[in-house]
Amino acid sequence: MASSRSRSTGLASLFHRKLAFNHKHMKKSFLKITGLVLVGCMVLTNLAQAQRYNTAIGGRIGRGLGFTLQQRITDQWTFEAIAFSAIDGSETDFVALGEYHGKIIFQKRLNWYSGVGLHTGSEKDYDNSFGVAFNVGVEATFGRLNFSVDYMPLINFSGGSSVFEAGPAISVRYVLWKRPRKRLFKRRKKERKGIFSR
Repeated sequence: MASSRSRSTGLASLFHRKLAFNHKHMKKSFLKITGLVLVGCMVLTNLAQAQRYNTAIGGRIGRGLGFTLQQRITDQWTFEAIAFSAIDGSETDFVALGEYHGKIIFQKRLNWYSGVGLHTGSEKDYDNSFGVAFNVGVEATFGRLNFSVDYMPLINFSGGSSVFEAGPAISVRYVLWKRPRKRLFKRRKKERKGIFSR
């Protein structure tokens, strides 16, 4: 009886050890696969051409009416200037942002972007405001028209009626200068034809 109990206890402990080992092994494999997927997504996002324009200007509707100007600085960074005023004219704001644009995988025209910058403004019966601005949004470009939806929080260091202000907005811009597309495959074909034609 004692020997059979010890054998069953030994088998049970061995089973638990194997189960624990398999669980740890599966957890490590899952973490490795997740890490590889994330790295792959980051590489694809960075390799993709995020913006389809160099300069775009248009209107903005959100906490008021205004205009927006976007100018590409590098492959995935733009400078955006925003000016808007409340419909009743009681408040005006000027915002300057540096924005990073990333390509949404498997979407040719849809991009995401986020940015940070400074803002200043005036509000009736309050001192002029000054602080930092953030935004995050998505955009799509069709021909000469660029559409975007974003959410922009403003934090006031001084002035204004409140420390924190935020709201969504929709922008429609006209593309003044398009960004030339990279045609790697055509270049490679021309290079190959040139080699064989020698």
